[in-house]
Amino acid sequence: KKSKKKSSKSKESTNNSEAVEIPSGISDGVPGSDGGLMSMGMNGGGMADMGMVGNGFGGFEEQFSESKDLIHIRSQQRNGRKQITTIQGLPTTVDLKKINREMKKAFACNGSIANDPDLGQVIQLQGDQRFDAREFLSQRTLGEFWASKDPCPNPKELLAKKDKVKLHGA
Repeated sequence: KKSKKKSSKSKESTNNSEAVEIPSGISDGVPGSDGGLMSMGMNGGGMADMGMVGNGFGGFEEQFSESKDLIHIRSQQRNGRKQITTIQGLPTTVDLKKINREMKKAFACNGSIANDPDLGQVIQLQGDQRFDAREFLSQRTLGEFWASKDPCPNPKELLAKKDKVKLHGA
C-alpha cells in the first residue's frame, strides 16, 4: 500500500511540473527599451551613478525649458518599491550642500547632489519626499542657505513659495 501512495505522489509531482513557456520579451531583470536588461551602473558612485540623471527624468525636458522659474520636485520609481525624489530648479545663489544636509536630517533619509549637463545641479533624496520637500522649501528662508559672499538682499524671503513649486509623479 505504501508503494502505491508513493507512486501516486510521484505521478502528481510529474503532472504538476509541466513545462511553462515564457513569452519572448519577458526577462527576470528590468526591461529596457529593447526588451533586454537595463544596467544600473552600480560602480559605487552613489545615486547619480544609477542612471537617475539626464533622461532618467521621464522625458520632461520640454517642460524644463518652459518653466525655468519653477522648482520641480519629482518622484521616480527605481526598482521594486524603491523611489527617488529629485529637486531641480533651486536658485544658484543658495548652498545646495547645506540644503541637502538639512533635508537629510529632517526627512531621515540619504541624499546627494548630482550634476546634470542640461539641468545643472539636482538634489536627489531616497524615498518619496515630494510633499516634505515642498513644505521644507516653503518654510525655510533664503538667508539660512545663502552661498554668495555678497550679503543676501532679502534674508527673510522664503526659498520657494508653494505656487512656484511643481510636484510631478504619482
